Amino acid sequence: MARSNVVKLRSKDPRGEAAPGLAGLSVGRIEGKAARGVLRVRLLDGTLLDARPADGVDPGFLDDCHRERRTVLLAPAPEGAVVLGALQIGRAIAPEKGSVRVSGEHIDLCAEKGVTISAGKASLRLDERGTIHLAGQKATVSMARLVRVLAALVELP
Repeated sequence: MARSNVVKLRSKDPRGEAAPGLAGLSVGRIEGKAARGVLRVRLLDGTLLDARPADGVDPGFLDDCHRERRTVLLAPAPEGAVVLGALQIGRAIAPEKGSVRVSGEHIDLCAEKGVTISAGKASLRLDERGTIHLAGQKATVSMARLVRVLAALVELP
């Protein structure tokens, strides 16, 4: 396996020229991590360089970019290369009146405070205490623990 040279970037070299491997905006893929939050990024031309997240870029987001092999956008900065974010190649989830609407064949949701799912006249609300609120015209429930049902009529088989 061939070894790659890692370019440690400064915005300018001592002679005032642009840093090697990164002139203006560049794109690449995160290949791993070096020490102290520094990322190893391979540019499209094959150059491997060290970069750090730009201010405001969520390190967890960059972990996702690494895992999913997303293309990231880099720029030179006085202290070296910085990762500005990722190029979007798919549709985004767009906010709608303060909430988010998502559609798809399979959706996994995680929230710290609560989740509400609605379809027609039915709704399911989950809260941080572990309480499940179910509302609608009919319901089928299968639970391993306590079920409290508040309804005008309950029919059991």
